[in-house]
Amino acid sequence: MTGLMSSWPKPARSLTNGSGEPVTGEVSTRDGHQGVAALRAFLTGDDDTFGQLSAHLQSRDGPGSGDTYAAMQAMTLTLAARRRFGPAYTPGEVIRFVAQVRAVLGDEVDPLTAERVLRGVLGDPVSAEGLDEHAKALAVPALLLVLVGQEKLPGEDLETLLAQARVMANHLLAEP
Repeated sequence: MTGLMSSWPKPARSLTNGSGEPVTGEVSTRDGHQGVAALRAFLTGDDDTFGQLSAHLQSRDGPGSGDTYAAMQAMTLTLAARRRFGPAYTPGEVIRFVAQVRAVLGDEVDPLTAERVLRGVLGDPVSAEGLDEHAKALAVPALLLVLVGQEKLPGEDLETLLAQARVMANHLLAEP
């Protein structure tokens, strides 16, 4: 995993919310927010830091700490997928991408679940309804890891992506 992450050149596009509009907010991912730091560690292959931060969040916040991290993962996946596929994606593109994910990370990811999750974040929420939570919990980080890895984001652009996702996750968590 570390080899995949260490050879990232600069991407050709700027980061947006997938609709071409920048996501804004007064957020810094260097402010000690440990959920962002845990996701950064996961995406950059820093397994030791990820394990330490995850354990700390779990002991500090209890079972609810997973809600914030899951929201961060979901929003980061949404941004990265919409950036990669755009609004005019085809089913074949989704199927081929999921096959790439399974080639990189193994058969632990259910292909139908991964395809449905990906279609859901690309704007077809019905496709993601009724998914097995365990299968979804395996698919989301796998999709995210490969999407971000293929984007070859340097540090600054990864920080921007995480900051945008954090703003979106905060809005999601604040909804009644």
